[in-house]
Amino acid sequence: MNANEFIDNYKNYYKDIEEIDPPSAPLPDDLNLQTIFAEEADIFGIFFPEETPNNKCLILLKDTITLSDSLKMEKLTSKLAAIWAYYLRHQYLNK
Repeated sequence: MNANEFIDNYKNYYKDIEEIDPPSAPLPDDLNLQTIFAEEADIFGIFFPEETPNNKCLILLKDTITLSDSLKMEKLTSKLAAIWAYYLRHQYLNK
């Protein structure tokens, strides 16, 4: 999957229903991403690997943030940026 395909899937998911607002920031440390994005797990599951996200996952996340921002998809960009920040924060907390 690439960023364009992800965004197409996201748009199709929200074609007939109202888009869910992004979670409040910062995301809580005591919850995992699957819990925080439970209602959208079908969409965002690609960014929630069972173990630490690998480079391919992080590159897709970065590319998707860039594309969603350029398309002015504010809610999606906020959700993706929250996932990115969550990974950054946990990377440093685990060292």
